[in-house]
Amino acid sequence: MDIQKQIEIIRRGTVDLISEEELKSKLQKKKLLKSKLVLIQPLPIFI
Repeated sequence: MDIQKQIEIIRRGTVDLISEEELKSKLQKKKLLKSKLVLIQPLPIFI
């Protein structure tokens, strides 16, 4: 394996991990927002 290739793969891996974490946190925030909206308004909401 070329060192340059290894570095590239490591960088890609970390970027993938970071974006995955960001997606998870965004999904959690959306869930929180939805639950808050549901609490605020007694009527069922379709988002």
